[in-house]
Amino acid sequence: HFYESTYRGIVNTEKIQLKVQANAQSTAYRKSLEQFKASLLAENEAKTKFQEEFLTKDLNYWSGKIASLRKDKGSDSNQRLLGYISLGCYSLSRRSIDGGDQQQAQKFLEIYRLADPENSEWAFLWACLDEQQGNRSGAIAHLKTAHQLGLNDSQKLIQEKWLSRAVEDEQVRQLIASMH
Repeated sequence: HFYESTYRGIVNTEKIQLKVQANAQSTAYRKSLEQFKASLLAENEAKTKFQEEFLTKDLNYWSGKIASLRKDKGSDSNQRLLGYISLGCYSLSRRSIDGGDQQQAQKFLEIYRLADPENSEWAFLWACLDEQQGNRSGAIAHLKTAHQLGLNDSQKLIQEKWLSRAVEDEQVRQLIASMH
């Protein structure tokens, strides 16, 4: 139906429609479709389980879980699950920082870093946590890491409530000046 509605009046879609129908009837297609559905179901079950495990499992568990997901780099399912962990940890980290739960924030940031080490956001949020804890040198180090990982939005840094005092620091001003 996609080809018919998209290409109607432009090209003859009859041959394409016949091929699509034949493929849809093939055993290989049906088997592939069932495997895909099973994979999505397993992913959804894993995501549901992760929601509980974010709160109940320790860093050792997450280190092993993430290493296991990384073993098969070609697996789309594993990449999606790592993305889910990353997104979940972003949300939980942000919420924990804003709520003043520094212990939980640190745990979620560790998991976030393991799941998505090339994402600058974990380092940025960690700088917020450092600043909240009165650790300016840690905040500066994490901001530098965030910048190395791709953070170039000086306004984001300037407007972040947890970094409002840090932007007065000369090292942070130099970092802001180096951002595009």
